[in-house]
Amino acid sequence: MSIETMSIHRVDVQRSSLERSDYGTGKEVWKNCIQRMPCRISPMSAYERMVAAQANLQVSETMVFKVDNNVLERDRIVFGSRILEVVSVRIIDGSTAFKRAELREYRAT
Repeated sequence: MSIETMSIHRVDVQRSSLERSDYGTGKEVWKNCIQRMPCRISPMSAYERMVAAQANLQVSETMVFKVDNNVLERDRIVFGSRILEVVSVRIIDGSTAFKRAELREYRAT
């Protein structure tokens, strides 16, 4: 299967940074680091959610994308009107072309 047929979604990847305000305090700012990244976002199966819960991870979706995209844990994924947080990223077993990220709904802290 080619990446073009598998990657049916387009998302923006955002990374946080601290910017100094006029008052000398820092505030968290999210900026796009990758725009319209091709990927595939899928809901996790019941078994995958059970395994994640045993590892104390609250994840709801997975995202598969090309390995050359620099997506890191703690990045945010803007998917339509939804904002998802990247919980973990790893190379798919036996693949040199794809990575898999586990995602959860983003909650501002």
